[in-house]
Amino acid sequence: MMKAVENSLVSVIMPVYNASAYLEEAITSILDQSYQNFEFIIINDGSKDDTVEIIKRFDDARIKLIDEKENKGYTYRLNQGIVLSEGEFIARMDADDISLRERFAKQVEFLQNNRSVVVCGTALEIIGNANYYINWVTDFDSEDLKIALLYQNGICHPSVMMRNPKHLQSGIFYNSEFEPAEDYEYWVRLSRKYKIANLPDLLIKYRAYDGQVSQQHNALQETQKVRIIKTQLADLGLNPTSAQLNIHRRIFNAAVVVSADYLPKVKEWLSILAKANQAMQQYPEPKFQERLNLLLKKNEIAFRESVKALPAMERVSLLLKQIIGWESIN
Repeated sequence: MMKAVENSLVSVIMPVYNASAYLEEAITSILDQSYQNFEFIIINDGSKDDTVEIIKRFDDARIKLIDEKENKGYTYRLNQGIVLSEGEFIARMDADDISLRERFAKQVEFLQNNRSVVVCGTALEIIGNANYYINWVTDFDSEDLKIALLYQNGICHPSVMMRNPKHLQSGIFYNSEFEPAEDYEYWVRLSRKYKIANLPDLLIKYRAYDGQVSQQHNALQETQKVRIIKTQLADLGLNPTSAQLNIHRRIFNAAVVVSADYLPKVKEWLSILAKANQAMQQYPEPKFQERLNLLLKKNEIAFRESVKALPAMERVSLLLKQIIGWESIN
């Protein structure tokens, strides 16, 4: 692969709101990048703390501070940043995370050498209270990642570098109706027309802590995730019942229910997905079927382990219910 050539301007977009706690460390990690050809657009979204004062301490011409007095929200400011950007590439950054020094260089190199890819995320390390999250960046190939989006957001938003949406044929922007899962919906929408990918390199430290936006709005985020999953199932021509949607989410997270009808319903739903994709051809084969087979095996193993943990009489009862075809999952 050719090394990154610093003729591609990167526009770093970082909305900030009452972000003083970790802001200095976040800004420093961007200014210390080995790839130096970037503009750093920091948009203050009406902060009430000393966020602006911290930003102004940095004497670097690449920083473009947009000091807005009115709080209009994260997604609005992301789109504002895209409008203001001049770069060929957009790099995302959040005010509480840390970008490793080679992040931009590796992402620019990848995008310069893979012209069909429009979004490039990276592997991450969770810092702070790591108990909040399980590392969700597990797919890196474009085809695998598109399949993964059917059940989860497989991209770490602040790790992303992407081609400037203003230069894409469709000129796509974030949709605030899906906040605080606006990034998940964005990747799904982009993946319908373009390739997306993750680098396996660990290039960002993602901070988890009390008071984080994603923690404060966890219930709403889950509701939005379900909406986004349903739009993808609609692409397959499916309009799932609430029971099917429940099974769908359990399957992909291996969150098994120890009931007589769990595995039969898993197999039934996976068969529906397979047939739907054969008809609609939304996902690449044979990778899609291979992923479904892997998920079935994963759920069978998790189910067996859960059954083993039951008291003897409950295992006998479960076996009898399996024999008579007992249904319990709604």
